[in-house]
Amino acid sequence: IILLGMSRHKILAQVAAVEGVLNLVLSIVLVKHMGLMGVAVGTVVPHAISVVVVIPLYTLRATGLSVREYIAQAYARPLLSAIPTGALCYVLSTVIHGPSAAVFAGEVLAVCSAYVVLTYFVSLTKDEKMLLEVQLARLGERTGAARIRATWAKRI
Repeated sequence: IILLGMSRHKILAQVAAVEGVLNLVLSIVLVKHMGLMGVAVGTVVPHAISVVVVIPLYTLRATGLSVREYIAQAYARPLLSAIPTGALCYVLSTVIHGPSAAVFAGEVLAVCSAYVVLTYFVSLTKDEKMLLEVQLARLGERTGAARIRATWAKRI
Protein backbone atom coordinates (compact mmCIF):
# COMPACT_ATOMS: atom_id res chain seq x y z
CA ILE A 1 0.00 0.00 0.00
CA ILE A 2 2.94 2.30 0.69
CA LEU A 3 4.08 1.88 -2.90
CA LEU A 4 0.62 2.75 -4.22
CA GLY A 5 0.59 5.87 -2.07
CA MET A 6 3.99 6.81 -3.50
CA SER A 7 2.61 6.31 -7.02
CA ARG A 8 4.93 3.36 -7.61
CA HIS A 9 2.15 1.15 -8.95
CA LYS A 10 3.93 0.61 -12.26
CA ILE A 11 6.51 -1.68 -10.65
CA LEU A 12 3.73 -3.51 -8.78
CA ALA A 13 1.95 -4.11 -12.08
CA GLN A 14 5.16 -5.44 -13.61
CA VAL A 15 5.75 -7.75 -10.65
CA ALA A 16 2.15 -8.99 -10.90
CA ALA A 17 2.55 -9.63 -14.65
CA VAL A 18 5.76 -11.63 -14.14
CA GLU A 19 4.11 -13.49 -11.27
CA GLY A 20 1.15 -14.36 -13.51
CA VAL A 21 3.37 -15.67 -16.31
CA LEU A 22 5.44 -17.75 -13.87
CA ASN A 23 2.24 -19.04 -12.29
CA LEU A 24 0.92 -20.19 -15.67
CA VAL A 25 4.20 -21.79 -16.79
CA LEU A 26 4.84 -23.56 -13.49
CA SER A 27 1.24 -24.75 -13.24
CA ILE A 28 1.35 -26.22 -16.76
CA VAL A 29 4.68 -27.95 -16.11
CA LEU A 30 3.78 -29.21 -12.63
CA VAL A 31 0.24 -30.38 -13.42
CA LYS A 32 1.76 -33.11 -15.61
CA HIS A 33 3.86 -34.43 -12.72
CA MET A 34 1.79 -33.65 -9.64
CA GLY A 35 -1.77 -33.15 -10.86
CA LEU A 36 -3.90 -30.58 -9.05
CA MET A 37 -1.26 -30.23 -6.34
CA GLY A 38 1.15 -29.10 -9.08
CA VAL A 39 -1.21 -26.30 -10.05
CA ALA A 40 -1.37 -25.23 -6.40
CA VAL A 41 2.42 -25.26 -6.10
CA GLY A 42 2.73 -23.40 -9.41
CA THR A 43 0.48 -20.70 -7.98
CA VAL A 44 2.00 -20.46 -4.50
CA VAL A 45 5.70 -20.36 -5.42
CA PRO A 46 5.65 -17.23 -7.65
CA HIS A 47 3.30 -15.45 -5.26
CA ALA A 48 5.48 -16.26 -2.25
CA ILE A 49 8.60 -15.02 -4.05
CA SER A 50 6.75 -11.85 -5.00
CA VAL A 51 5.36 -10.96 -1.57
CA VAL A 52 8.21 -12.27 0.58
CA VAL A 53 11.22 -11.17 -1.47
CA VAL A 54 10.59 -8.87 -4.45
CA ILE A 55 8.02 -6.40 -3.10
CA PRO A 56 9.64 -6.00 0.36
CA LEU A 57 13.07 -5.39 -1.21
CA TYR A 58 11.64 -2.84 -3.60
CA THR A 59 9.69 -1.18 -0.78
CA LEU A 60 12.86 -0.90 1.31
CA ARG A 61 14.64 0.71 -1.61
CA ALA A 62 11.79 3.09 -2.44
CA THR A 63 11.15 4.22 1.14
CA GLY A 64 14.69 4.21 2.51
CA LEU A 65 13.53 2.30 5.58
CA SER A 66 15.82 -0.13 7.36
CA VAL A 67 14.82 -3.78 7.54
CA ARG A 68 14.03 -3.35 11.24
CA GLU A 69 11.77 -0.33 10.60
CA TYR A 70 10.04 -2.10 7.72
CA ILE A 71 9.31 -5.22 9.78
CA ALA A 72 8.05 -3.14 12.71
CA GLN A 73 5.76 -1.01 10.56
CA ALA A 74 4.61 -3.60 8.03
CA TYR A 75 4.31 -6.71 10.20
CA ALA A 76 4.78 -6.25 13.96
CA ARG A 77 2.20 -3.53 14.63
CA PRO A 78 -0.51 -5.14 12.46
CA LEU A 79 0.13 -8.48 14.17
CA LEU A 80 -0.55 -6.83 17.52
CA SER A 81 -4.08 -6.24 16.26
CA ALA A 82 -4.50 -9.49 14.36
CA ILE A 83 -3.44 -11.93 17.10
CA PRO A 84 -6.11 -10.90 19.65
CA THR A 85 -8.67 -10.80 16.85
CA GLY A 86 -7.70 -14.33 15.83
CA ALA A 87 -7.99 -15.41 19.45
CA LEU A 88 -11.49 -13.92 19.59
CA CYS A 89 -12.41 -15.87 16.44
CA TYR A 90 -11.14 -19.06 18.05
CA VAL A 91 -13.05 -18.43 21.29
CA LEU A 92 -16.27 -17.68 19.43
CA SER A 93 -15.88 -20.82 17.29
CA THR A 94 -15.45 -23.01 20.37
CA VAL A 95 -18.17 -21.39 22.49
CA ILE A 96 -20.92 -21.12 19.90
CA HIS A 97 -22.27 -24.37 18.49
CA GLY A 98 -24.76 -24.59 15.62
CA PRO A 99 -25.01 -20.86 14.96
CA SER A 100 -27.78 -19.27 12.95
CA ALA A 101 -27.33 -16.58 10.32
CA ALA A 102 -28.10 -13.91 12.94
CA VAL A 103 -25.53 -15.34 15.37
CA PHE A 104 -22.95 -15.52 12.59
CA ALA A 105 -23.67 -11.90 11.66
CA GLY A 106 -23.18 -10.96 15.32
CA GLU A 107 -19.87 -12.83 15.42
CA VAL A 108 -18.68 -11.06 12.28
CA LEU A 109 -19.71 -7.70 13.72
CA ALA A 110 -17.94 -8.44 17.02
CA VAL A 111 -14.73 -9.61 15.35
CA CYS A 112 -14.62 -6.70 12.90
CA SER A 113 -15.34 -4.21 15.67
CA ALA A 114 -12.58 -5.67 17.84
CA TYR A 115 -10.13 -5.51 14.95
CA VAL A 116 -10.99 -1.90 14.09
CA VAL A 117 -10.63 -0.77 17.72
CA LEU A 118 -7.37 -2.68 18.20
CA THR A 119 -5.98 -1.38 14.93
CA TYR A 120 -6.82 2.21 15.81
CA PHE A 121 -5.36 2.12 19.32
CA VAL A 122 -2.48 -0.33 18.81
CA SER A 123 -1.36 -0.32 15.20
CA LEU A 124 -1.83 3.20 13.89
CA THR A 125 0.70 5.94 14.49
CA LYS A 126 -0.38 9.39 15.62
CA ASP A 127 -0.08 10.70 12.05
CA GLU A 128 -2.10 7.78 10.66
CA LYS A 129 -4.85 8.39 13.23
CA MET A 130 -4.98 12.06 12.30
CA LEU A 131 -5.16 11.23 8.58
CA LEU A 132 -7.95 8.72 9.23
CA GLU A 133 -9.91 11.24 11.26
CA VAL A 134 -9.57 13.85 8.49
CA GLN A 135 -10.74 11.34 5.87
CA LEU A 136 -13.71 10.28 8.01
CA ALA A 137 -14.66 13.94 8.53
CA ARG A 138 -14.53 14.52 4.77
CA LEU A 139 -16.65 11.44 4.20
CA GLY A 140 -19.16 12.73 6.73
CA GLU A 141 -19.31 16.08 4.93
CA ARG A 142 -19.88 14.41 1.56
CA THR A 143 -22.64 12.18 2.87
CA GLY A 144 -24.43 15.04 4.54
CA ALA A 145 -23.88 13.71 8.04
CA ALA A 146 -22.44 17.07 9.08
CA ARG A 147 -25.55 18.90 7.83
CA ILE A 148 -27.82 16.47 9.66
CA ARG A 149 -25.87 16.94 12.92
CA ALA A 150 -26.00 20.73 12.50
CA THR A 151 -29.77 20.63 11.89
CA TRP A 152 -30.35 18.49 14.98
CA ALA A 153 -28.01 20.64 17.06
CA LYS A 154 -30.12 23.73 16.22
CA ARG A 155 -33.31 21.95 17.31
CA ILE A 156 -31.85 20.90 20.64
